[in-house]
Amino acid sequence: MKNKKLADPAILPTMGELNTIITDNVSKLLGPKLDGRFIAVNYPAGFNYGIQHGVNAYYNAATLATLDSVLGVYVDADTGTRLPVLEDERFSTLYDSIIKSSIYKFSNADQDLMNKEDEAAQAQVSNICGAFKDAGYDIPDNPDGGKIAYIIAKIKEVTGTDYLHIDPILYPEFASTCAALGKYAEAAVQSLKLHTAFADATLRLKTASAAVKTPAKANGGLQTDTDAYYVGYSNLPATSDVIDSLNNDKSEISISINIENFSEQSSKLTIDNGVSFTVPVALIFEISVDHESHYDLSKFTEHDSSVSIDIKYPGITIVASNPLALSDDAAKGWYDLNIIQEIAQKSGNDATGYQLFGAEFDPQQLFGAGKQFAKLKTFVISRQPEIQMTLKEVDAATVESHFKTKNSVSVKLFDWITLGHHDNTYSVTNIQSDESEKTVTINLAPPAVSSSAPLGEQVAFVVGGVADYPGAAENSIKISAPEADIVLPLKHGSNTVSVPFLSDNSVGEFLLPYEYDENQKTIKLFAEDLESKDEPKAVLRSGKHKNLNAAVHRLNELITEKACAAGLTTLLRTNPPKLSAKDYTAEQIEIITSVWGGLMTLNPGADFANVIGSSLDPLIDNLPWIRLWEEIYGEAKDCTSHGYPQRVACSDTLIGGHLIPGREAKKIDWGSDQQVFIMPICASHNQRNATYMKALTNQCGIWLNNYHKK
Repeated sequence: MKNKKLADPAILPTMGELNTIITDNVSKLLGPKLDGRFIAVNYPAGFNYGIQHGVNAYYNAATLATLDSVLGVYVDADTGTRLPVLEDERFSTLYDSIIKSSIYKFSNADQDLMNKEDEAAQAQVSNICGAFKDAGYDIPDNPDGGKIAYIIAKIKEVTGTDYLHIDPILYPEFASTCAALGKYAEAAVQSLKLHTAFADATLRLKTASAAVKTPAKANGGLQTDTDAYYVGYSNLPATSDVIDSLNNDKSEISISINIENFSEQSSKLTIDNGVSFTVPVALIFEISVDHESHYDLSKFTEHDSSVSIDIKYPGITIVASNPLALSDDAAKGWYDLNIIQEIAQKSGNDATGYQLFGAEFDPQQLFGAGKQFAKLKTFVISRQPEIQMTLKEVDAATVESHFKTKNSVSVKLFDWITLGHHDNTYSVTNIQSDESEKTVTINLAPPAVSSSAPLGEQVAFVVGGVADYPGAAENSIKISAPEADIVLPLKHGSNTVSVPFLSDNSVGEFLLPYEYDENQKTIKLFAEDLESKDEPKAVLRSGKHKNLNAAVHRLNELITEKACAAGLTTLLRTNPPKLSAKDYTAEQIEIITSVWGGLMTLNPGADFANVIGSSLDPLIDNLPWIRLWEEIYGEAKDCTSHGYPQRVACSDTLIGGHLIPGREAKKIDWGSDQQVFIMPICASHNQRNATYMKALTNQCGIWLNNYHKK
């Protein structure tokens, strides 16, 4: 994102935690209704839900501009915090700039082929150029793609069709040119195909750009006023449907913010009983009453005061953002994903196709997750949040004197999120105070969602959405293996990847099996010496390898390293460990063997939580589990989540905790395929199911197969 300060750096880590909690809550609420991974996004301007309005049903230009926003990432240089934001820049405008900076280019091999064929067919080339000039058209000296491509493109631009299908009655001037092109086709088959491809591609770039620059009814533009159009977006919902969905109180999320330990400069802030932050008081919650008086929490609090702020996002609603695709004949639409993908893949390479030229764009910075060319393909919106603020150990009379029912109020949360701004002002709906208890509760509510409200006030809250990164490479991880780079596509289900090798002067390849779980973001690998006949193994496809097991072992290590760096979890299916009868009973060894899955590696800082009820596991008590972990990884010296969250003081006793990925402790059914794993945690963390943990001092665990198996 452009280098501008959006908020005080001291509050940004708190904003990051808020986004994480909102992301988790929305993902749980909407689940399979989302067409990808949800991310929380900051966009104070909001979403104008009055998509169409008035007797002419014109489209709301403000709504379309929001749908057409570029998705950016604000990166704070001081804290390293990254926050997704919707920018003022239009996605269609950026797309047009990319189109204008692109050409259709020939590879060196294709260019050589064309030169040879054109040289051999020089007589036909001269005849084509002469006939075209006789028809009254000039030819530039050195047109992009060559003279034949220029002539083919010009004929299509004038007639609307290719030279093979021109009506000679309507366009008699092109008869000789088309006849000459026909003879040329017999002598230069491949060259004509390439010239035609260039002509079609150039015309498509030109048409797409024109549709963005001058949207109109004819090219699918959406009418926003008498003589005004916006670029086309398809399948937009009816305003009434959006309003009905926003007014659905059963679809909501909520968060709670608790603030205590007030001083003149700072306070302790916790979101949803999670990690705590020390935050400047002035940045937490700023209130403007009747557009005149401005306060922050220091106005009403003292050291012993506490404040709880409950924020509810009612009417969670999905709105898709689909740019109108450029049709095959280029008559309607403006957006061509194939062009973008080709530009991303071929720019800077010796390849025939669309490529960037010039210095305006760097494809490495333009395409991919977190890069410049991005948008939300799905918006998640809600009614403006409802707020209940409870202040304790305060002068109740003083607080109440500053707030009256029906006061208009604007709120700024975390020095960034503005609620009740402009015409969309909140009101105080209820005040309850108890002077003896020194407690005041204030309810703040936004205007109702209604089509009868003035159009400028029909504003919903943008919670976030599903990101789209057009031109991004296929979701995969790349491994730099000894003989070659290996790319593992992350496709849900069972996969294999071909791995070339050079062993004792023998060139060959083997197939490495792996599985990917899109929902749990997990790669499952298989150890080189796996004894199970039911599990897939690496297979030699060609050549001879003197030590295939060693090669598979090293490749599994490399994949695990890359997967963790990409935020994924890896499961390595291995044989159960060889346990000593001196340390374990025969029954315990049999039990461990039956539930053994293998080894798990989390990405550093990954969230995990307790399995509820694991202490009742009839199979084996806690002590052998920690000893089993130590059989694999060595002595456990620290709690995996040591120091997190701050309010949990780690005890000295370490156990082998039954854990699951994520932030919510759960009871896991017997035999479930849920990832259950063993890692060393302290007794204090083990007893707190309301607290999630992070993989800080250790990322390695034992993966249980058929947890709690009878």
